[in-house]
Amino acid sequence: MAKTVGAITIGQSGRADIIPEMSEISGRGIEFIEAGALDGFSFHQIEQLKPTEGEHTLITRLKDGRAVKVARERIIPLVQACIDKLTRQGIDLLTILCTGHFPPFETSRLIIYPSKLLHYTVEALSPLRKLGIIVPLPEQIESTRERWLSQGREVVIQSASPYGDAERLREAAQQLSALGVELIILDCMGFDRRMKQIVLEETNRPALLPRSLLAQCIGELLA
Repeated sequence: MAKTVGAITIGQSGRADIIPEMSEISGRGIEFIEAGALDGFSFHQIEQLKPTEGEHTLITRLKDGRAVKVARERIIPLVQACIDKLTRQGIDLLTILCTGHFPPFETSRLIIYPSKLLHYTVEALSPLRKLGIIVPLPEQIESTRERWLSQGREVVIQSASPYGDAERLREAAQQLSALGVELIILDCMGFDRRMKQIVLEETNRPALLPRSLLAQCIGELLA
């Protein structure tokens, strides 16, 4: 019998841009069961979740492919509802398809938090003095800087959305390379292996792709 992973997107489920790639990496015998914080929401309802001053901005994808911004503070209870639903279904493991920072959720199942997985993976690398990060949105730069500076390393951040123009990603990678970063983090679950390849080609530096790291962790836990 297949092991099951409850994969929660902060957008709408049916993430054909993420799940097939993760399934390939995590290996056979693992089934991903999706739930979306915005499942069943109209576009008007989603518009009400846009961040206002003082709230943290997250970006996600809807079922029709549109990218939308939501406030982390208002998405948290919706994610908890998805966790409750998947837990009742008896899944073996939970994860959130977002690298944003979240508080601990309530569940009897193990949850993998991609933000923590990234953070502690980088913390385990030494020596590493200058870290490059690509986030989707300019308004995410300062909160991301605060989060990563806690490791005591120099942090350089550029913005390029995984749901936008690939040329902007190429430019961001070139700028990080010119500033001499030693490692690049593609800090969003929306970035895929093709986008990572662009970064590698432009920088000749190692890069961490959250979805790959997460899928490998899932495979290790459930294989």
